[in-house]
This record gives sequence, structure tokens and C-alpha cells, in this order.
Amino acid sequence: MTTRKQIRDQIRVQILATYTGEVFSGRQHHSLGIAEFVDIFFDEGENVEDGIQQYCEAIVSIGIHKTGIVTDDDLDAIEALCEAGIFADLTLSGLVHGMHRNSFSYSPQGENTYDILVRRYVVIYEEDTP
Repeated sequence: MTTRKQIRDQIRVQILATYTGEVFSGRQHHSLGIAEFVDIFFDEGENVEDGIQQYCEAIVSIGIHKTGIVTDDDLDAIEALCEAGIFADLTLSGLVHGMHRNSFSYSPQGENTYDILVRRYVVIYEEDTP
């Protein structure tokens, strides 16, 4: 199991401690047929060398998806539940050196069937060695 998968899975565990909806470790397509879900995925990462130390600095996204008549407040309320679980342990049981908020974006339904809030976090961790 890769470190990225372990990180996604641990975030899922922590979110499930405070949010009772569906939570997926990995990207989900919008054809699931469920009214609300959260998915966890990596957007990008960069290997960093600092002297003899090497680590990875990556962006992990938490996508909050909801159908129906949805307000920003609805999405924010789900985000608050997710963040309560995440902030309970910002080392993700020792998998990362640290984690902090980076950015967020809202996407209206438009062509999608879901309104979406994506919250992005920076995580710093030791990458798998070959």
C-alpha cells in the first residue's frame, strides 16, 4: 500500500468519526446515485530536497458533493463535520509531519448533478522508497 493511499484512508477514518455520510478514499464519479458524499484525493505533489532530507509536499483535496437545492451553508456545515475529524489529529496517526489548510472552491451544479465544495490541504510526508 502506498503512503498516499494510507494517507487517504486515514483521513477517511478520521472524517467518519464526525460525519455519518458516505466517504470514499479516492476520486468518485458523479454517477453514484447517492444524494451526498465526500471523496478524498491527491491533486498534486512535489518531492523536496532540503540538504540530505527528502520529503513530499502534496495537496490533498476533500470533495463535498450534494444534490438537490443546496446552499453554500449546507456545504459549509458538512465541511465543518469533516474538519472536526481531520483536526483531531493533524499527523494522521503519524503518517504525515503536518497538515494545514491551503484553499477551497465551490462549483455550482451546472452540468453536474452535484453542488461541490473542495477544500484543499497541504500535507508533508516521507514518500515511499523504491
